Amino acid sequence: MSVVQPPSVLLVCITTVFGGAEVRVMQTARALEANGWPYRVAVLPESPLHERLLSEGLAAEPMGKSRADPRLLPGLIRAARRIKADVIDSHNMQSQYWASIAAGFLPGIRRIVTVHSVYRECYPKPPKTQIHEGALRLGRVVGSKYLAVSETVAADLERIGVRKDRISVSENGIEALVAAPVPSTLFETLGWPEDAIVISIVGRLEPVKGHTFLFQALAGLVRSGEERVRVLVVGDGRDRADLETEVASLGIGDFVHFAGFRSDIPGLLAQTDLLCMPSLTEGLPYTALEAGRQAVPLLLSRVGGPERIFTEDETAAFVPPADAKALEVGIAALLDDPEKRQRLGTAAQDLVATRFSVDRMNGETLAHYSAGSGVAHA
Repeated sequence: MSVVQPPSVLLVCITTVFGGAEVRVMQTARALEANGWPYRVAVLPESPLHERLLSEGLAAEPMGKSRADPRLLPGLIRAARRIKADVIDSHNMQSQYWASIAAGFLPGIRRIVTVHSVYRECYPKPPKTQIHEGALRLGRVVGSKYLAVSETVAADLERIGVRKDRISVSENGIEALVAAPVPSTLFETLGWPEDAIVISIVGRLEPVKGHTFLFQALAGLVRSGEERVRVLVVGDGRDRADLETEVASLGIGDFVHFAGFRSDIPGLLAQTDLLCMPSLTEGLPYTALEAGRQAVPLLLSRVGGPERIFTEDETAAFVPPADAKALEVGIAALLDDPEKRQRLGTAAQDLVATRFSVDRMNGETLAHYSAGSGVAHA
C-alpha cells in the first residue's frame, strides 16, 4: 500500500522585528516539526525570528541582507526547490511580494498569503497604503489563497477584491501555560512603590499602537493627583526616541519605563495589573491573548479584531480609539475598581482557554496546507 507523503512547506517571513506574524510563524514551524512535515522558514539572517528558530532547533533558511535585497528572489526559489516545496506561505508585506514573484518560477506550488492586519488602517498614508495593499493584490493576481487571522481582516481582503471563496479565517491561538510564570526581576530594579498599579503596553513602537494617547492619559491622571499608576512600555521601534521625548515633555518620566524588546513577557504580565492596548487598528493581537491567558484585565480600543472577540464589560473594557481623555477616564475607573479588574481578567482567561487553543489554530493551518494534496489532517 502506498503512503501519501505530507506536503512540503516553505514559510516566508522576511522581517527585522518580532510581532504577531512572527509568533504565528514560530507556532506553525513547531507544528510542522512535531508532525514530521518537511519545511523551512525563510528569514533574514540574525533577525529576532532567525535567532528564536535556531534556539528551538527549528529549520531556518537565512537569506539576503535586507527586506529589499534582490538576492531574496533566487534564494527563495532555491530553498523551495531544495525541499521540493508544495506550499509557499508568506506572512508580511515584503514576504508576500517576494513569495508571489518566486512562485512564478515554481510550477505547481500552492500559494498562501497569511494576513495578520488591515494594511490600510496600519498604513493610512500614501504611498505606504498602496505599497502594502499591492502585496495582497499581487497575491490575488498569481492565484493565492488567503488565511486571515480575524473576520475583520477577511472583510478587508474582500474589499480589495479577493474572492470570498479564496479566504479562510483561522484565528490566532496560544499555548497553555504549563506552570505559573516566574515574575520578572525587572520591577525590583525600577524603585516603583510597592502599591503601584502597573499598566503594561506591549507592542512595536509605532503610531498605530497608540502609545501617545496612553501617555497623554497618564499625564492627565498625574495632574489630577493620581500617583499610584506606573506604565511599563515593552517593545521597540522607530518611534522610541520621539515617544521618550514626549514622556519627558509631559513631565511623566518618573511614571514610565521603556523596557525595550523583552523575551520574558509572561514574567512581566505576572506583575501587571492592567494591559492597555490603545491601538488605532488590530487584527487579533497575541498580546491580548497572552494577557488573557494570565487573567490580566484588558483595556482595549474599540477597533476591528478585538471588538469582535472580546465583549465590553464582560471580557474586556473598551474606550474609543485616538481619544486620550476617554482613555484617562477608563483607566481611572479601573484603578478604583479592583473587583472589576479581577472579574474581567478571569472572564478573559476563560475565553482564551476555550476559544484560542494553539492546537485548533495549527490544525486549521495544516489542513489548509493539505487542501488539494490528498493528505488528510485532523
